Amino acid sequence: MRIGIGASLLSYPRAQKGGLGSYMRNLLAALPEAANGHQLTVYWGREGHELAPRLGLAGRGLRHHYSRLPLRRRPLRLPYEQLALPLAAREDRVRVFHFLDHVSSLIPPAPRVVVTIHDIMTLLFPETFGKYRAAYKTLMTRVSVLAAARVIAISEATKRDLVEKMGVRPEKIRVVHYGLNPSFKPVCDPAAKAAAREKYGLPERFLIYVGTLEPRKNTERIIESYAIARQRYGITAPLVLAGQKGWLYERTLVLPTELGIEGQVRFTGYVDPADLPALYSQCEAFVFPTLYEGFGLPPLEAMACGAPVVASNVSAMPEVIQEAGLLVNPYDCDAIAAAIHRVTTDQPLRARLAEAGLRRARAFSWQRAARETVAVYEETAGC
Repeated sequence: MRIGIGASLLSYPRAQKGGLGSYMRNLLAALPEAANGHQLTVYWGREGHELAPRLGLAGRGLRHHYSRLPLRRRPLRLPYEQLALPLAAREDRVRVFHFLDHVSSLIPPAPRVVVTIHDIMTLLFPETFGKYRAAYKTLMTRVSVLAAARVIAISEATKRDLVEKMGVRPEKIRVVHYGLNPSFKPVCDPAAKAAAREKYGLPERFLIYVGTLEPRKNTERIIESYAIARQRYGITAPLVLAGQKGWLYERTLVLPTELGIEGQVRFTGYVDPADLPALYSQCEAFVFPTLYEGFGLPPLEAMACGAPVVASNVSAMPEVIQEAGLLVNPYDCDAIAAAIHRVTTDQPLRARLAEAGLRRARAFSWQRAARETVAVYEETAGC
């Protein structure tokens, strides 16, 4: 069977660095081994000639179809996805086409279409996105999930949102969790840990958040909670916020100065994924009380490295973390501060969380995700 997979979003450098980019890269890398003899063709923009080898996706049992359009230029992505891609896939006689990022084309590129939905944040939190971007993404997600033969949700929480908020029939949704890159494991080498700290200018003790700096990630309340933890509980380890700037990030950058803790909050910018295991392996705690997550890959990565995790008790976080972290109300700064205090001072609790985190992380792999995704393709072809 001929299966097409859309990868145009990977043309954007910013998209390559987030959780969605990780999903696309890792799933594409794992799919050939799980393909059961099916022919897999990845549809790229012109940048794919360069990106496929750089991302390790060339020569892995994948066919590649490259557009002549440079999709790094955002205005060209819409006509490509809505017209050029469907025509190319039809010419290739694709049987099932998989859109990896929420939005499918209005012209079906194949007799059967699968679309992955990672979250519906543009519907639930439109104020944290640009007005027109939120409206377009929400509209196209609605159209895409209703038209698709099958919808892949990355968590039971996302499936629940699709049923309750978008009216998708539950029987057409299949849940396929993200996997975990095997590079995320405890780092014991002191030299490797020291090198990672030196690279980002960090002290020996620190708390860390990893993710985009934007309101939906609750970065302002993370800083406010940290200020409370310092004042109320005497927390001294600095807070590190590692990640690229997102929508409406400006308030996050100035808040430490307003609270009088500017010397204790560090902004590293984007961190190379290769450096994350060493940082996770030595942090006092990983702090991730976000307002909403379709899945939540960073806390799982931190757990796989033995870090004690403080995370929110909403959306997919309880599903992913289970008993391997302290779950708190993300709107309650006092509760977040108290959890930071507990996880940094209670040694038996730290040991229990570290053990539970390592055990929980073993349940996730991209090989499993690929097998389950191929099963969706096969089911979709026969429906």
